[in-house]
Amino acid sequence: MAPATRQFVSALTEVPVLVLGRRRDVPAWNRTGHPLFAGHLAPESPDRPAERPNLTESAFLDGRTRDLHADRRQKARGAPRPLPTGFKDPNTVTGNRN
Repeated sequence: MAPATRQFVSALTEVPVLVLGRRRDVPAWNRTGHPLFAGHLAPESPDRPAERPNLTESAFLDGRTRDLHADRRQKARGAPRPLPTGFKDPNTVTGNRN
């Protein structure tokens, strides 16, 4: 993550902030975002890729986080799913190139 982004997140002290990656990982949070989302995790866990929290994984695999969601079944329906194995990229199919 860019140092400027990390500095910006740290500067926002009045509101909780979580930075989400494209796979719903959390590469940064501020002092108020950390206890709101995952106070049971070490504050520096987003800095360590092997320990970096992930919102989707936490909602299903972390009992403390899972219990925060009264609507777990609704969250499960909205969770990202892998593409079907037969998926073909429309940009690589013959005749569809622009």
